[in-house]
Amino acid sequence: GLIAGFPFGEGVGQESACVRSALAYGGIPCPFAARLHATGNAALPSWTSLEPASADASDPDVLGPVHDHSWVDEDGSVVVDLGFADADTDSSLGAFLITRLPSHGKLYRHVADGTGAGPRGDRGAEIPVFLPWKRDREPRVAGAALVAAVPGFHDNATTADPTLRFSTQFGHDSWSVVSLLLNGGLPITYNPDSLTFGMGDTPNAWSVNTVGNPGADGVRSCVAGPVSANAHDNPFQWSCPRGDENEFVEVGYRVPRYLQGVSVFENLGPGATVAVHARHYATGHWALVWSGAPRVDLYDRTSSLLKVPLYHKFEPPICQTPFLVDALRVELATHLVPGWNEVESILMTGIDSLPDGVLPLHSDQRLVYVPDANFDGGSGGGGDEESAAGGGVHVTAHGVRGVDSFEYESSDCLFTRKSSPNTHVFRVRARPD
Repeated sequence: GLIAGFPFGEGVGQESACVRSALAYGGIPCPFAARLHATGNAALPSWTSLEPASADASDPDVLGPVHDHSWVDEDGSVVVDLGFADADTDSSLGAFLITRLPSHGKLYRHVADGTGAGPRGDRGAEIPVFLPWKRDREPRVAGAALVAAVPGFHDNATTADPTLRFSTQFGHDSWSVVSLLLNGGLPITYNPDSLTFGMGDTPNAWSVNTVGNPGADGVRSCVAGPVSANAHDNPFQWSCPRGDENEFVEVGYRVPRYLQGVSVFENLGPGATVAVHARHYATGHWALVWSGAPRVDLYDRTSSLLKVPLYHKFEPPICQTPFLVDALRVELATHLVPGWNEVESILMTGIDSLPDGVLPLHSDQRLVYVPDANFDGGSGGGGDEESAAGGGVHVTAHGVRGVDSFEYESSDCLFTRKSSPNTHVFRVRARPD
């Protein structure tokens, strides 16, 4: 087998990726490993063999330190394992995009338990080429339908989720997290036709329990009373956030979707939103999909007043997710933005199914390639190998072999950051019928 690392495009953040070619499916110990030299963004890396060959290097079944190749019999199949390594990104956000399909064969998702199609039961659904949009996958917008359960007050099973949390709230009725559920989770006072877009204080919004800049002791005032004064206001026994701690609220949605956008409706004290996390529907894992600085440029720093008093519909450039999302967590840096900070609504935009050709990292990252029947590049001829992109013939001492390939990119932030295209080449061996 082959373990390979290759360079990614600038700004992606991935350090390396692995491609293991299962030459005989059953699993052959890797006689070689390859290490990527410092080649910048070169189209092809240079390799160093880390271990000696265990067999004759002229044998086609011993590939040695070559880049992204697999051998396969003309009437057989081969498994390609796409690995992913990114030291600075949550791997749950990673995915591969199949940007060009083979010309002389098909790719299938791998089935590990032997219940799929094919002689080995390893073939799942056929993989289509990456297509970012289809008419039947129009994004859907949903308002929050669930917030944290508050014992003794908000414990309605239809709207209270005991797995959700919040940092503080101004009251247990008005200005509470329950306010985020009013009007089906949609904003009530937001009005684009108004000069201020409807900006202003409203009890129908969630307000945090702290206000203003931190005091000299680094602790902001909890204006609604002592921590233990009201169990409804403080069900989780929080203490006042210190000077550099963010407030937060978590909201849930009835229908899990692949996240495409988030809208935070900041009706009072806009600019405090600094982070958005998305919860993986299947695992419960929270993934950071956006973070940024508070928008203090909205304020006149000499008077702590908004330069232009407006209700802000804030839509940060999030990373779209390759997993279904059922909840969002929004963080506010209230200690860095003057005055009260209120949020009236948190909308989630998503799609019901992933775009074609997207392989999430949290799924089986293996593919099965099956060449077309009797494809081996033809017979006769000679000369050099033709372009792998269009298929061709490669003649060696071991006979005529067809050449096929597919291209893919890796992404750690759908569809904002991705690698440069990479090609995996298949050499198809002729076998007697």
